[in-house]
Amino acid sequence: MRRSHADHRLGTIARDHGQLAARARSFATGEESNGAVSGRPLLPSEQLAQ
Repeated sequence: MRRSHADHRLGTIARDHGQLAARARSFATGEESNGAVSGRPLLPSEQLAQ
C-alpha cells in the first residue's frame, strides 16, 4: 500500500518495537500518546504521490 491510498496518517517516534506497539494501541483506543501524531494530508492524494 502506498501512502496516497490512506486519507488519514499516523506518525510515531519510538525507541523499540514495544514502544511503537504501545503507541499504536494508545492511538487505536483514542488515548493521547507522546511521540504519536495523526492527521490528514493538506494536499490532495494525487499531488502527494508525485
